[in-house]
Amino acid sequence: MANVTWERFTRSRHLKTVTDSSENARRTGDQKLSPTEMKSRLDAMIANYGQDDRTSPVAVLDSGLSSDVLIPSLLKVRSRALFRLSDEALSDVEATNTIVNGLRYRGH
Repeated sequence: MANVTWERFTRSRHLKTVTDSSENARRTGDQKLSPTEMKSRLDAMIANYGQDDRTSPVAVLDSGLSSDVLIPSLLKVRSRALFRLSDEALSDVEATNTIVNGLRYRGH
C-alpha cells in the first residue's frame, strides 16, 4: 500500500499515536472524506480483499460515519483480507483490528 500504509499504521500500537501522528502522516493519504466517500472506500476495500492505496487510517477514525456503521464494514474488510496469503495481509488485519478497537473505545 502506498502513502500511510496499514502496515506502518500498525507499527504505532497506540491510538494516541495515530491521532497525534506526525506531519508526514498527515500529509499522505486522504485525511478527510465525506461519509459517502468513506462508505464507498470501505465497499471498495471489501471488494478488493482488504487492499486500499488511497485511504489513511486517520480518515477512517475521523470520518463522519458512526461506529455502528464503521465497525461492521471494517470487520468485513478484515475478513476479506484473510483470503490474501501474504505478510501484508496480516499487517492489514492487525491495522483493521487497531481501528476497530479505537472505534469501540471511542463509543464508551
